[in-house]
Amino acid sequence: MIKKHSYNELLTRYFSGNCSSAERGRVEKLYREDNKFGMLFDDYKKVWQLAGAEKNFPEPDVDSAWEELNRRIDYAEKFIPVVTEKRHGMRRVAVVLSRIAAVFLLAAGVYYLFTQTGATADWNSYASENIKEAPLILPDQSEIFTSYNTQVQYPGHFNKEQRLIKFSGEALFRVAHNPEKPFVVETGNVRVKVLGTVFDLRNYEQENKIVVYLKEGKVLFYSVDKDENVLEQIILHPGEKGVYDKTTGSITRSTFDNDNFIAWQTGELVFVNAPLDEVFKTLEKTYRVKIVQQKSCAGMHLTAKFTGETPESIFQALNMVFGIQYKIEGNTIYIY
Repeated sequence: MIKKHSYNELLTRYFSGNCSSAERGRVEKLYREDNKFGMLFDDYKKVWQLAGAEKNFPEPDVDSAWEELNRRIDYAEKFIPVVTEKRHGMRRVAVVLSRIAAVFLLAAGVYYLFTQTGATADWNSYASENIKEAPLILPDQSEIFTSYNTQVQYPGHFNKEQRLIKFSGEALFRVAHNPEKPFVVETGNVRVKVLGTVFDLRNYEQENKIVVYLKEGKVLFYSVDKDENVLEQIILHPGEKGVYDKTTGSITRSTFDNDNFIAWQTGELVFVNAPLDEVFKTLEKTYRVKIVQQKSCAGMHLTAKFTGETPESIFQALNMVFGIQYKIEGNTIYIY
C-alpha cells in the first residue's frame, strides 16, 4: 500500500529514475491494475514533462530529484536570448516565475492524485463483531447499521466523482441523497450504486451469495471483472431483492413481502402462512443459530408476529402451537 505522505517522494523517485526495483514494481503494478491510478499517473507524467524532467523517465532520492529539476531549469535559462541591461531585470523575473511554475505544477499533480484516487492510506476502517444499535456515520451523513462480523472501509473525505466505500458482512444502509455524487458500495466483485436510498446488503465470505434488499429508492446492482468492466447488472425497485451467485456469477431478481431480512436490526419478525422450513431459515439468519431437524415439519405453516423475542421464546411458542419438541445446545437447536 502506498501511503499518502510517500506519494510525493515515490513518484518523484520513479520519474527521475532513482527508485528501487520494488518501488518501481509497486507503481507499475498499480498502473496496470487500477485504471484511475493509470490516468492519474499519466497526468503526473505530463506535469513532470512540463517541469522539464522527462529525460530520465522512468525511475530518485528526493534531493537528487530537486537538484535535477533545478539543473534543467538552469539549462533552460541558457536558451533565453541575451537582452540589454534595461530588460535584464525582466528576464530574471521570468526565470523566477518559471521556477515557481515548475514547483506549482508538481505540487498540483500530487494534490490531484491525493484528492481523486481515494487512496486507502487516507481511509478509515470500522469493524463490528456484534450488532451495533448506533449507526456508523459517514462524511456525507449517510448511516450504516452493522450486523455481526461486519467491516467497512471509508475515506475521510469523498472525492468529487463518487462516494465509494468497501464492505463485507451485513448492514442496513440509509444513504444521504446526492444525485451529483453517487454512493457506491464495493463488496467482492459486486457493486451497489445509489443516489440516496435505504437497503440491506449481505456478503459473508463463507456464504455463496451476495444479497441486497431494497426498501426505498432505486439501486443499480452489478458485477465487475478485475478491470472494473461491468459483467451483469440489474436495477432494483422497492420490494425487490438482487442475488449474486458467487459460483455461477449470475444475478437474479425477485420480490419480498416482509421486512424479516432486517429483523436482526429491528427485532421484529412477521410470518404469514409461512412453511416452517422457511421460518427456520429466517431464524438461522436472524439469530445466527443452526437448526437441525431430526423430525420433519413438512405441512406445518406459521402465522405470527414476534417482537424482541429470543430463539428460546420462539421455540416455546412453536411447541405450544405445533407440539414441536426441541433442545438447545449452544448455537444449535435440535428438533426431534
